[in-house]
Amino acid sequence: MKMDKSKKILIVDDDKANLMLMSLLLEDSNNIETACNGEEGLRKIQKENYDLIISDINMPAMSGIEMFLELEKSDPSIQNRFLFFSATNDHREIAFIRERCLYHLEKPSPVGKIRSMISNIVDNEVADNI
Repeated sequence: MKMDKSKKILIVDDDKANLMLMSLLLEDSNNIETACNGEEGLRKIQKENYDLIISDINMPAMSGIEMFLELEKSDPSIQNRFLFFSATNDHREIAFIRERCLYHLEKPSPVGKIRSMISNIVDNEVADNI
C-alpha cells in the first residue's frame, strides 16, 4: 500500500540513530519532522498538525507517555494517530499502552512491519492496536 506524500509525520526519539533510521525509512513517501524528546515534540505538535506521531517512551525532559497525556488533554482523538515505538519492558508502561488500546511497536521491528503499521494508521485501517 503506497502512502500519500502529503502525510505529515513527527518522529520523537532521543536516540539520533533511531531518528535518522526512521526518517530515512519513511521519507520517500512522507513529510518527516523530528524531535529529540517529548518536550520538543509537544511544542511542535502544538504548532503543527501531524497525521502521525511516532514516539519513543523513555526520553529525557519529557517521556513519550507524559507527552501523550499532555496532548490528550486538548485532543482526545490523538490516540488514533499516535504510535509508541519503544523497547520498553516496564510493566507499567506496557499496561498503560494496553489499557488505552494504543498503537505500539517493539524496537527493533522488521522494516516491513513498521511500514505496514504506519501505512495502516495514516490510512485509518488498523484493526488491532497491539
